[in-house]
Amino acid sequence: MITPTIETTTRETTMKTTFALTITLTITAALGMACGTEPDASHPDGVAASGEALFTTNCTSCHGADARSGNARQNLPEAIADDGVDEIFSIISNGKDNGAMPAFADKLSEQEIADIIAWIKTQ
Repeated sequence: MITPTIETTTRETTMKTTFALTITLTITAALGMACGTEPDASHPDGVAASGEALFTTNCTSCHGADARSGNARQNLPEAIADDGVDEIFSIISNGKDNGAMPAFADKLSEQEIADIIAWIKTQ
């Protein structure tokens, strides 16, 4: 019978710790993707610089120039912080709350919507 040495025990502990860390990181990454924190490949990448002008033209009358005020009285950066790209696209495209938020699918392209989302997320 071989008696474990301190070196063997340390090596085994290191391997177990590494394995546990790998599992934890894998689960964390999977949960992050499931929660919509990863970009959605079905929508174009937004360009925040273009989104500011589009937001000014289409959104400021309800949401204010800073995306935090206006008639809607909603802090958009805070409101969409945890939303996935699909959800935000849907709200802008299809509207919300029986027309309180109008639909923009017939007015803005997917790229323009992506640009607006990108700009709001920088605020």
